[in-house]
Amino acid sequence: MNLDNKVAVITEKITDKAKTFDYWLRLSTFEKGKPVYMPVQSNEYFDGIAGDRRKFCQVNLTDKHEISISFIKEVPAHKKDYVPATDKICVDIGLVTAMATDRGDLFGRDFMDCLVHYDNRITPLAANRQRQGLPVRSPRYDRRVAELRE
Repeated sequence: MNLDNKVAVITEKITDKAKTFDYWLRLSTFEKGKPVYMPVQSNEYFDGIAGDRRKFCQVNLTDKHEISISFIKEVPAHKKDYVPATDKICVDIGLVTAMATDRGDLFGRDFMDCLVHYDNRITPLAANRQRQGLPVRSPRYDRRVAELRE
């Protein structure tokens, strides 16, 4: 459940009173004036992130039937400018290896094997349809070509 501050109010602990839990979540109920308070333990990872905590929380039920409460922070955007490592790069496009760079990076090493696999599925289908005097295009043929393109 996604809950905003109309239904769930997040309050920090009172330093002199609370000893175990760092936050309390006040949930509204159907009975007016009788909210339910849920204690929430802080998370080191969440506390370590810079940003403002929003007046919003998520209440989830895990696979083990445990309740999990998550707070949300608005993190300031730290978008770094892209700084290229080099001025130019050389790229070789091929069939056995789809792409290779001048630095020795190889991308798509089994590209030809992948093409052969799809060709072995598409070519017999097209040949069979031509032998029967049917147009090559069919829903089955189009699906196989779409798989190849993906």
